[in-house]
Amino acid sequence: ESHEVQYYADLLNLSPKYFGTVIRQTTGIKASQWIVRYVITQAKSLFAYRPDLTIQQIAHQLGFPDQMTFSRYFKANAGMSPKKYRSQF
Repeated sequence: ESHEVQYYADLLNLSPKYFGTVIRQTTGIKASQWIVRYVITQAKSLFAYRPDLTIQQIAHQLGFPDQMTFSRYFKANAGMSPKKYRSQF
């Protein structure tokens, strides 16, 4: 639903600072970077295993308000557009 550290910290009943500390100690990266990687991994998985879903449906499932916002986010973090990534399958 959200891509903010606060959202994930709240899900786990942790403070954002403590959540960030745990993520950094566990993964070696900032919590915000971990969230980006998680969202992109989920998107890639949906592209690979759910070819029946449109890009808009995937964007909605991942908590983006619209396909354009998701496409910009995906391209900035995955290095290619969702359409180009999907064409690999």
